[in-house]
Amino acid sequence: MDPFEARMTMVELVGRLNASHSSESTLASFMMKHDDLKEDLYACIMEILESTAKDNVNMRNNIMWALGFLCMKIEEYESKRKRKIAEGTPVGDSKDMTFYNASLVNDLVKITTELVCSDDEIGRINKQSALLFLNKMKKRKLGTAAGKGPQGLEQIDRAIDILQKRQPPVQDETDLKLPMTNAQKLKRMEEDRERSKMERENAWVIGRNEDEFELQWDALDGGFTALDKYETQEENEMCQLAKFGLDLSAAVRYLAQGKRRRLEEPTPGRETMA
Repeated sequence: MDPFEARMTMVELVGRLNASHSSESTLASFMMKHDDLKEDLYACIMEILESTAKDNVNMRNNIMWALGFLCMKIEEYESKRKRKIAEGTPVGDSKDMTFYNASLVNDLVKITTELVCSDDEIGRINKQSALLFLNKMKKRKLGTAAGKGPQGLEQIDRAIDILQKRQPPVQDETDLKLPMTNAQKLKRMEEDRERSKMERENAWVIGRNEDEFELQWDALDGGFTALDKYETQEENEMCQLAKFGLDLSAAVRYLAQGKRRRLEEPTPGRETMA
């Protein structure tokens, strides 16, 4: 796909954005698929964000969330890719797509505090949504895949601080005349409800066993020792014995004999703990 055609497709996909994951996923898949045009695609979406009419707060808000969705998908992709490389598993024609994450880290303050939530009556409509977005990015450690974890956290905290320090308008908020049609207001209410619903649902989502294992594995301090290997082997043997019908007490006696034999053998893990 040539850059011009890609930009035309981007404009069309961005115009279809709403609070649903399907629209965000379609845009993210397109940008990840055409990684060879990543600079053009990112520049295009930023141009759309900057040129969007100031009173079109819904469009600006949707673009912000779509960029966050894209970066979260790339974080997941990179985590699995690096694990396969570390394990020596073939990864095929894998791509390093962290350009988008690094770019969002660099532009995060501008996007959230100037383009999406400007310091005026119109921009304040997006304030709560921007704060929710920033806290979600903080929880997901934005920028980690691009090697910009600390910088990402710093940018997030800076943006949150700017938004929280902004004072509400002096006049009564009921007197504000926001340049939004009734249709835009209803659409925004519907999209905010949809995002709130998805956030509540995601709070109860339990990931696959592989995802939970990867989180626990990454949190290990010191790696997998020889002692860990013996303990894991023992647990696996007990599971196998139970599977073939051996009662628990007999399994424990059988394993105890094997454990005594193993304890007589020197292991690097046990020596370091002594």
